[in-house]
Amino acid sequence: AVAAALAAPPPALADRTGKFSTKLTAKRRYLPRIAKGVEEMREIGAVLEAGDVKVVKEKVAAFAAGPMDGMKGALELFGSSYFADGNKISERSKNLKADVDVIYAALADMTKASKAGKIDGAKDAYKKMVKSMNSFTKVLIDAEIEDVPLI
Repeated sequence: AVAAALAAPPPALADRTGKFSTKLTAKRRYLPRIAKGVEEMREIGAVLEAGDVKVVKEKVAAFAAGPMDGMKGALELFGSSYFADGNKISERSKNLKADVDVIYAALADMTKASKAGKIDGAKDAYKKMVKSMNSFTKVLIDAEIEDVPLI
C-alpha cells in the first residue's frame, strides 16, 4: 500500500503566478465546467422539490458521480490559479477552497440522505451546497469575471 502511494503522481496544482496568461487559461479551462455544474445543481434542486423518492435517489447519485465529480477540480484549480498572489496562495483562494469543502461535504450529506429516502435531509444539504456555491460565484462576479451564473 505504501509503495502504491509513493508511486502515485502528486496532485495537480495550478500555476499560481497570477500572470494574465494564467488567468486567461483558468477562465477558458475551468469556467465552462463550473457553469455546467451550476446548471446541473439547478436541475437537482427541481428534482428535490418534486419529491419523488425514486427519482431523487437516481438523479442525485448520477449528479454526484457525474457533473459534481468533474467540477471539484475545476473549482479548486480556478480558485488557486486565478486569484494567485504572486506564487503564494492568496486569502481569496483560501476562502474559495473553504467554499468548495462545504459544497462537497453537503453533497456527501445530500447523497447519503437521498439514498436513505430522506428528501427533507437531502433538501437541507442542497441548501448548504447552494449557499456555498453562490458564495464562490459571488467572488467571481465581484472580480468582474463574466459568464458565472448564480443558482
